[in-house]
Amino acid sequence: MNRRNALAQKNYSSAQERDDAEAEKNVAQAELLSARESKQVAKLELAYANAQLGLRVIHSPIDGIVTEQLMYPGKWSKSAVPRLQF
Repeated sequence: MNRRNALAQKNYSSAQERDDAEAEKNVAQAELLSARESKQVAKLELAYANAQLGLRVIHSPIDGIVTEQLMYPGKWSKSAVPRLQF
């Protein structure tokens, strides 16, 4: 920008060219800021999705192998009915 201003002051470049360059610089800076904000939003959305996933994953307090699944997603269960057999 400094070079454009110097050229415009010496009448080697028009004021219109200087203004156009200034406008392009401002647009580029705005796009950069927007991209940085989008990146930050994406990071926050990823963290939120990972937190939501963590709430939906069941971890067993014991080691073992499930030999039979007695219930499947979407079925209603009563508290006394076994759901898995080890």
